[in-house]
Amino acid sequence: MHIATPRHDDTTSDEYLRSADSRVRYSKYSPRIINVYWKQAFGIAATVLAALAVVFPIAASARESACPALIKPQTPVTLPASNPVTGHLNAVNGEGNDVDEASLAMDFGPDRARDVRTQTYRLSPGLDPTSVRVYTVNDIVDHNDPLPIGHQQLTYRAGTTPAGDLVNVRVCYDPGGYREPTAGRYVGALLVTAPGAKSVPLAVEFTFRDNNLIAIVAALLIGIVAGVVLQAFAIRQQAPKETRPTTVRSYLLNFRILFAVGGGVVGALTAYSKLVADNPTWDGSVSSLLSLVTAAFGATVVTKAAFDLKSPTETEKDAGLAAKPAAVPG
Repeated sequence: MHIATPRHDDTTSDEYLRSADSRVRYSKYSPRIINVYWKQAFGIAATVLAALAVVFPIAASARESACPALIKPQTPVTLPASNPVTGHLNAVNGEGNDVDEASLAMDFGPDRARDVRTQTYRLSPGLDPTSVRVYTVNDIVDHNDPLPIGHQQLTYRAGTTPAGDLVNVRVCYDPGGYREPTAGRYVGALLVTAPGAKSVPLAVEFTFRDNNLIAIVAALLIGIVAGVVLQAFAIRQQAPKETRPTTVRSYLLNFRILFAVGGGVVGALTAYSKLVADNPTWDGSVSSLLSLVTAAFGATVVTKAAFDLKSPTETEKDAGLAAKPAAVPG
């Protein structure tokens, strides 16, 4: 007599059903599904960056300098064959007092519009105020990087005051002209001269900050998004396997992530204030942008870690993000 034995592929057995249920449940957390979560997170980040590219326009192309329309170059003065030095050119401050060393500083920050500075001089008796001229002396440099002054991006002119007893030396620079300077601090000197007087230097300094706002905002957002993704993954790992939610929304839309994003935004604003706004020569280099990413990321992670000190709420337990206490037998 033949007795039928259960086949190993019997799809009606309890053992098979339990194993099948396990496969279905845990397949939702397979590497392939996790990759989908990552793709969704990075898709959101890419959408935000694309929106930023529309909101913040790309820097305009090169244009002609706007300085010549404001300060026209002067014609040189021909010095006589015999030019004895008997007079003086003395720089004066706002109170009309002589100063030993004159200097002009232009801090453009991220702006690329033209700027003008003025230094006033008092001439000793016997000198002709209309003969005062200004010339460049060597390059104006940031280390070995010269300041672009071609195509009249830098213009200067000496002119008498209405009273005729003083001379104003006006200097104009247009960083948005033919060639934009790179971020940095450029130092050099101009030479103020007049027939019969000893030439005097006029120190000049130009500072520029990188004006690529898109890169700055993108770096801060990347730091925040990376922190959120990491913390969302940590929440998923900490949730009991038996009750883990299957949707990404459950890991992203909760009060812990909300406060983490808030902390990341505060950290991002602080990093921008300290590293960018307070730095007149912010260069926007890769290492500088990485410092912004790190600051925003760190603020996001630390805020989430601080809120993890709080015990799971009943809402989190009901959502399957935390284990419920075992029922006490009656």
